[in-house]
Amino acid sequence: MSKTTTATTVNWDKQIERLIKHANKEAYTVSMQKVYDCESNVCFSEKHIKIHTGHTKERQFYLLLHELGHMTLHKGRRGYSQTIEYAYNNFSDRSKANKVAHVEEEYKAWEEGYKIAKSKRLFIDRYNFQKIKSECIQSYFIWAI
Repeated sequence: MSKTTTATTVNWDKQIERLIKHANKEAYTVSMQKVYDCESNVCFSEKHIKIHTGHTKERQFYLLLHELGHMTLHKGRRGYSQTIEYAYNNFSDRSKANKVAHVEEEYKAWEEGYKIAKSKRLFIDRYNFQKIKSECIQSYFIWAI
């Protein structure tokens, strides 16, 4: 994209489409739908990603990036299993270690999603991306405390 691209001139549907193709290549399906029980999520056993359509297209794009980040973390399990999964499996759900592992996974999923967008040369409005990422991660901080 050109350097004059702004969030208002981006075709978010096209960018989302490219991410869905990326997920499909990894044998994941993506559905864009109203998600009432949570914002968006990925189900690893079913290889399915749900993105909540109650947001702007730009936010849906960033949430899809985030869920693809989770997909990437679980695919490259070596680092994941040595840190995050270890805490999930060896500490109770209410323990500090388990909660910190959840926050850590959320943060890493945002990082991985950002890398995916950059590798595909997709436009990211850094300000909006950071704002949405911060809101989402902050909700995990509140939950963890």
